[in-house]
Amino acid sequence: MLRYSLLFLFSFLSCPYLFAGNDPYADSLRTVITSKASHDTSKIHARYALGEYMPILRIGYWDTLTVDCERLAVSATSNVPLRQTFERYKAMCLNNLGFCYKEDGNFEKGIENYSSALVLFENVNDSGGVANVCNNIGLTYYSLGDIELALKYYERAILIREALRDHKGIGNTYNNLGLLYHSQHDTVKALECYRRSMNERAMANDHKGVAQGLNNIGVIFDDYGDYDSARYYYSTSYEICAANKNYRGMFTALGNLGGMYKRSGNLDSSLICYRQSLALRLQYGSKAYIAKSEAAIASVFGELNQLDSGIYYGERSLKTSLELNYPENISTAAEALSFIYEKQGNYIKALEMFKLYIENRDRISNEESQAATTRQQAQYKYDKQKILDDATHATELTIEAEKQAKQRIIIIAAIIGLILVVAFLIFVFNRLQLTRKQKLIIEEQKHVVETAHHQLGHKNKEILDSINYARRIQNAILPPDKVVSQFLPSSFVLYKPKDIVAGDFYWLERKNDATLFAVADCTGHGVPGALVSVFCNNGLNRSVREHGLTDPAKILEKTRDIVMEEFGKSEEQVLDGMDISLCSLKDNQLLWAGANIGLFIVRNGALLEYKADKQPIGKYVDNKPFTTHRIDLQRGDMLYMFSDGFADQFGGPNGKKFKVAQLRELLLKLHSLSMSEQKKMLDDTLRNWRGEIEQIDDVCAWGVRIN
Repeated sequence: MLRYSLLFLFSFLSCPYLFAGNDPYADSLRTVITSKASHDTSKIHARYALGEYMPILRIGYWDTLTVDCERLAVSATSNVPLRQTFERYKAMCLNNLGFCYKEDGNFEKGIENYSSALVLFENVNDSGGVANVCNNIGLTYYSLGDIELALKYYERAILIREALRDHKGIGNTYNNLGLLYHSQHDTVKALECYRRSMNERAMANDHKGVAQGLNNIGVIFDDYGDYDSARYYYSTSYEICAANKNYRGMFTALGNLGGMYKRSGNLDSSLICYRQSLALRLQYGSKAYIAKSEAAIASVFGELNQLDSGIYYGERSLKTSLELNYPENISTAAEALSFIYEKQGNYIKALEMFKLYIENRDRISNEESQAATTRQQAQYKYDKQKILDDATHATELTIEAEKQAKQRIIIIAAIIGLILVVAFLIFVFNRLQLTRKQKLIIEEQKHVVETAHHQLGHKNKEILDSINYARRIQNAILPPDKVVSQFLPSSFVLYKPKDIVAGDFYWLERKNDATLFAVADCTGHGVPGALVSVFCNNGLNRSVREHGLTDPAKILEKTRDIVMEEFGKSEEQVLDGMDISLCSLKDNQLLWAGANIGLFIVRNGALLEYKADKQPIGKYVDNKPFTTHRIDLQRGDMLYMFSDGFADQFGGPNGKKFKVAQLRELLLKLHSLSMSEQKKMLDDTLRNWRGEIEQIDDVCAWGVRIN
């Protein structure tokens, strides 16, 4: 684990742009701003671009620029397009002001500025600006815990951005939706939103957005205690951010890595990451973020018994947090200081800090309760006033109706008899006509419904027949049982598609006296996954049959080239691909390579695990050569390969994932059984674990005993 932290420290210190004093782009913007020959629109554009480019959040900067935009808009009253240009820049500045206030924890001022920006964007018919502000308002309400309002603004932002085909914007809002669902503990929907977000952002070449999505997926794995996966996603996010000079993404990933290392007990690595994050946040300039990092560093120093250092960082964090009146940071800093002072033996200060921690923790809960109560009271007052108004209005209408009724009674009484007779005759005639029409309409509707029902049943049968036929086609690409028994006599295959067809498949080929066999997991499941599996299966066959390859790593690399070449023919960007574990067995010599799927070997009651390369077969941020592992097998060794559907299945008493750790224990229990007994035990375990919960993914497992 320390290796990752040292890698980040080296990359952080080797980034010259973090400390460089000269910046040609910023200098060119300053030249436009100071030049007398520049038009006001050029100057405003340059000042706005400079504010966006510089990483430090400055409320005063955007305040000043907002006032200047207002002044220029007023002076351009007679020139409508020019006035609207300045009003649009004013709206953009107000949007940035809202962001600055939100980042410093002042949500009320944030929403105030966002709302002003929203009105201006609507006035100048800037749909993209409206969507951007709606997204930001939704994020702010999410921070306040108002999920209903957050969803309302997110939905409006998505509708506008889909109409504009703004892939980057759509990805941004889906990322925020993922955060919302994650906060509600709906990790399935959260992951769906994060993946949709990353696909949209990748289509827009938004590296910053892709990095953010990777970081958020890392948080989910972190929550589940899967620290290896969390570290991988955090690390990949950091590397992309560093390559694109994204300060905020860098310090966010580092902060999350620091927390992950602390939870896993690696305090030295945690401290390194937290310090790197603090250095970046000092460059970024947000006091709230700086205080948060200092509180985290203080807590680690406390765990390491470096009490003086812990007090130094804790007091700095507490001072800033008190100035900002930010209860969450005050609570965090006070809790760390209470722990440190107690270790130091300073019980008076420890008690003082503990009281401050409790006070602000309760304050956070009280503010959330107060916000909910205020909304309820406002709704109650509105409903109460509406009832009173409706009652008053109804009374007035009743009095007026009574007056008019008295005036009409005399007139109506004189002609009532004649009207009744005529009305009765008309009624009888009308009922006869109406009855005939209704009978015809009912018969016609009955015919339409019966026809539609028949057509729907026919269409459903056609679709089901097509999918079942597709299953026959997909089964045709799987190796027949007799071929598996011929070349791997002591083996079993557990294959459980989620739907009729699957994205998982298993593969076997014989080449140069070597038996090649693999378990593969393609993107998705059902019909989309099955289509991808056909491409990937074909790539494996061509790599071996046409190109004569038997080395697993070379086969994976050639398959990746074939798959990317096929997907590259599409006018749309295709991000699908395949994870795979591939073996080449000749006598008792095993060559193995993996793309995101590892290999388990049980030998003499001990479990050996071989890690796969962390990259798929398909388009990836940084494709590298795969690694072939040479393994000398022994008589009685048991080999296992699994797609991720088994370990990722939710179930058990708490509805959580099965996880790899539990799978390892299961393999140690069953490895000595016969092949049929092992397969049955795996199938029964998965079914019992799942219970009433739906199978979430395809499952494919292959076990082979060496004789």
